[in-house]
Amino acid sequence: MDYSQYPHLELRRKVLKLVGAEITLKTPEEHEVGFIKMAAWKLKEDIRLYTDSTQSTEVFRIAARSIIDFGATYDVFDSTTNQIICSLQRKGLRSTFVRDYWNILDASGDKVGFVQET
Repeated sequence: MDYSQYPHLELRRKVLKLVGAEITLKTPEEHEVGFIKMAAWKLKEDIRLYTDSTQSTEVFRIAARSIIDFGATYDVFDSTTNQIICSLQRKGLRSTFVRDYWNILDASGDKVGFVQET
């Protein structure tokens, strides 16, 4: 799946999930283009993105570099090649409990964008 073809994606988190998290990725036209399932109670997060909610094809995985860190950095790996695609760096002091702010870093560690939760 080439996600670069979508200039905007909406991530919708299932609110009434008691343990862990389930997030659906949708285009502005409401097409599902991905599904994320996160396990609860992990010291070092390991998140998997699939092409859809059947979870039959893994696209990439996100792994935390360290255990529970307010300004953590997460590496995004291509599931086919196991190569780092990019990294996501949470801006600890800029983020709040209500709204997160993340820098997007390329494979070399240079900032190429950001994500701000609405």
